[in-house]
Amino acid sequence: MFFVSHNQKFTIKIDEEEYVKIHRMLGVFADGLEEKQAYEAYPQYKKIIDFLRKIGMIYSIDLALLRKHQDKLYYPIIETQSNSITDDLSVIEACTVEIREDFLAATEIANLCAMNDVSYRLLKHSEEDLVVSINNSRIKVINNFLNANNEIIIAPKEKSKLLYMREKSVSRDKITPKLLSKFNFYSLIEAIILREEESVFLINDELEVKKKKWFNLNSFNTKEQLTEELSDSDSIKSLNALEIFLDTYCSRIQSFNGNPEYGIYNQLPLQVFTIQYYSTDNKLVNMYLADLNYERLSKYVTEVVFAEVLRESYGNHYTILQNEKIIHDTVNSYTNTVVKKVELEELEEFETIQELLAERNIAVYTSIELQDDGKYRIRITDQQLDKVYQYKIPIYQLEYIPGVIYTFISSIENGIELEKAGFFELELINQRRLNGNYGSAEHNVNVLNRNNISWNHTNISSILKEIGFAYNVWEMRA
Repeated sequence: MFFVSHNQKFTIKIDEEEYVKIHRMLGVFADGLEEKQAYEAYPQYKKIIDFLRKIGMIYSIDLALLRKHQDKLYYPIIETQSNSITDDLSVIEACTVEIREDFLAATEIANLCAMNDVSYRLLKHSEEDLVVSINNSRIKVINNFLNANNEIIIAPKEKSKLLYMREKSVSRDKITPKLLSKFNFYSLIEAIILREEESVFLINDELEVKKKKWFNLNSFNTKEQLTEELSDSDSIKSLNALEIFLDTYCSRIQSFNGNPEYGIYNQLPLQVFTIQYYSTDNKLVNMYLADLNYERLSKYVTEVVFAEVLRESYGNHYTILQNEKIIHDTVNSYTNTVVKKVELEELEEFETIQELLAERNIAVYTSIELQDDGKYRIRITDQQLDKVYQYKIPIYQLEYIPGVIYTFISSIENGIELEKAGFFELELINQRRLNGNYGSAEHNVNVLNRNNISWNHTNISSILKEIGFAYNVWEMRA
């Protein structure tokens, strides 16, 4: 028998007869039963009753308080999600909802508050759509807007913290004030009772509603060991973990393959993968990747690109680790000493690359250079345009270089700006042609060095590990 609440799940083993009896008991409790009568009627289940009370799956409440609130629209929300129903009902009684007068659903929300005995007042001038306060002290705000995907967003955050995703205001041609008020009232009550776990509501053109948790990327010092043994996981499983994260949390990383043009790309034989995110200057970026091998492409996203997107979204440097090895870090340098040049002919997929270039009538020269920091720097010269492009991510693994070249080919084929595919054009004065001896360098950068870098644990690492991500994500500071 399973007991499931909004944040917990428990199982007990019982036979069918006991299952039926307990199920009937819970049905009686759902209708309400005096505490003394509950224990007298079901003495054999005292331990189960005590346990369910302890974890909050059943609760006791003063009868007068129940009668006062049970018919209000907010009561089912509090009953199913509150960790302390009595305390949260006290908060509802004490709070005042301030409503911006020119907000689209202002009148309708005021009516809902009045019908449910929630104190409110209309304000002519307010930065926020809704503000919840107790004794003139703000405890929560709610704001509404349309994002870049034309979705209605209802978020418990100040407008100043939503600038990166806010495109325009919600209008009547998008949703009726009455319907919008219902979503806002629900969001309002939930924000009051779940102050630590904030939810965002997304409503699309079909009025389908998706609820996500608000995510802030945080780092913190910890006594936990920097590295730990992680079980092996295939690349698809780790990519799925990232997709689950995006589906569960509202963050600066918006989606995978969520750009409108994705469905019209030519994806044969080169498969395309895109990532949509907001940069630190609040611009919506669509990052373009491609590869002949989807499993390698998935692995590249999880091991390399994800950390780069975190850096471009949140501004700090990050590293991806697995056990004792640094898989990737975002401290990218293009000026390190070159210790070796790798010829394109040395790659196993050289012939395939040449065939794809010939089929598409693309004439390029590829330069692959190993730097003394252990990363490969990739440059591609378009011989027809006499332009040199450098890939913006130096990478540790030689295995990903074919994918970088395939990305260049696919972006040209699909008319994608090379900047969106991760390339930037080098000015002629900065183009470097490498000849002669390259020297040598001792480097062991793939082994974790704790001496020169300050490492901080991240909350996203803990979240991802719970859903199957095979790596640790750490913030790094020199």
